Formats: sequence, C-alpha cells, structure tokens
Amino acid sequence: MKVQKESESAFHVENLHVHQYQYSNVHVFSLAVGGAIARNDMSVIIDRESTECNLNGLYITSGEQLIDHHTFMHHIHPNCPSHELFKGILTGSSRAVFNGKVYVEPEAQKTDSKQTNRNLLLSDTAVVDTKPELEIFADDVKCTHGAAVGGMNETHSFYLKTRGISEENAKGILTVGYAAEATEKIFHPILRRHVDRIVVDHLRAKLGTGNLPDIVHA
Repeated sequence: MKVQKESESAFHVENLHVHQYQYSNVHVFSLAVGGAIARNDMSVIIDRESTECNLNGLYITSGEQLIDHHTFMHHIHPNCPSHELFKGILTGSSRAVFNGKVYVEPEAQKTDSKQTNRNLLLSDTAVVDTKPELEIFADDVKCTHGAAVGGMNETHSFYLKTRGISEENAKGILTVGYAAEATEKIFHPILRRHVDRIVVDHLRAKLGTGNLPDIVHA
C-alpha cells in the first residue's frame, strides 16, 4: 500500500514494478492526494499460471494539482485473473490523468481481466484525461475495461435532500460514499481504517466542511 500526501508544492515521481510467479497473489492500493505534480507508473508482469493481481487506487485533486497514473498489466500465461479499480475526486482547476493498459499474450488463454476508471468532478474547471486500453492476442479470454467522468448524481442528491439533509451535507455524504468503494479494496482492515481516516480528513479540508461522515464498510 502507498499513501502519497506530500506538500502541494512538491513534485513526486514513482515507479512500481511487480513480477509475479506461480501461486502468488498481489494486492496493491495507492492513495494520492499530495504534490503539485505527481506521476505514478505501475507495471505488473504475470509470469506463471495460477497467479492473481489486484491493482487499485484513489486520487483526490484540488487547486492546480496534476495527478497522473499509468498502469500496465502484462498477462503471459493462462488462467490468471487481474482486476483494476482507480477512482478520482477532483475539485478546483485540478487535473488527473489515467492511462491503463492490459496486454494479453497469445499463450495467456482463460485470462480474466477487468479494468475500471471512474472520476467525480466537483467543479466545472476540473479536467480528467482517461484512456483504458486492452491489447489481446488470445481468443479465449474474459476482459473488460471502462471509464466514466461526471458530476454529482442529482437523483441521489435529491433523494437525500427530501429526507431533510442539506445540499452541502448531501454532497459530502455522496462524495465519501464514492471514495469508500475504492478504499474497500484495501486487503488489511487496519490499513483500510487508516486510509479511510486520511481520505475523510482530506475531503473535509478541501470541501470546507466538517460535517462529512466517517467511512463505514459493510
């Protein structure tokens, strides 16, 4: 697990490389909230059968920040699942980039790979560039990828407001719930609670409200 919350005047560059062998199971989670410019490169080589990789992350940007993620998942052998979920929350005039690629060799039959990138824009001036990619040379696989960029769900917000919750609090509840889907992927419960606290404290500071609820996982 990695937590990046450096000064917002800092420049951060990171490269993570994982080479997996048989029967290994990798769980990686990246939280990125700091830095003026932050670049995160993550590459995984799945080099034997019966291995699994879970690569997940959450990034929260504000002001003029730029946070950039590039992932590469290389399937060489058959019967190996991989899953990626990266979510972003953007405010101010900040910008985020996500470029993820899953590469499946001809020998990597029965590959089960899912890659998802979702972004929540809380201002009209925040920008996301997202490009999930699949490059598949095997014919017996189950691979999906997708990306979404949008604002607050007005239907959900309206539902909360009809229950007597103010617009500001409704926005906070929905934002925290959105972040929780990402932090739920953290394998270890103690580390998950630690990251949940960092996320909520950061959102309280950036959204200018102390009324955000804590993250509670089922």
